[in-house]
Amino acid sequence: MSADAQWQEAYDPASLQEVFLDKLGDELFHRGLKSMYMEPPGRKANLWVWNPDAPGLEETIFVSLGKDGLWWFWWSWAERIAVADDVDQAASTIVRVLASLLPRDLTDHVSPFCTMPASGCDAPEETRGGQPF
Repeated sequence: MSADAQWQEAYDPASLQEVFLDKLGDELFHRGLKSMYMEPPGRKANLWVWNPDAPGLEETIFVSLGKDGLWWFWWSWAERIAVADDVDQAASTIVRVLASLLPRDLTDHVSPFCTMPASGCDAPEETRGGQPF
């Protein structure tokens, strides 16, 4: 029996879920995402993950034992992300999915009502055609 298998047998499933989700949350934090461990009454424990640079880019991540006997991270739509032992792969996938479409330096300067680059929204009216928004 491998060291990982022995380690996993030493914990009950609820404890393992928390351990795996905490490890994933730590890794996502180091990659710029925020997360919160959630354990709603009567529901599975999960990790709520969001991109602080892009409001609305958020997802709920679950971890559970698969039919293959391995623990997996899962999207809320029941698609596997990665084996729970591979936190690096799981974090890479989640970061890619929750990535902002705008470069980080533009997210602070673009008005939610502006469809032009930051310099266009901040420019005087005569340089943007004199048309009010």
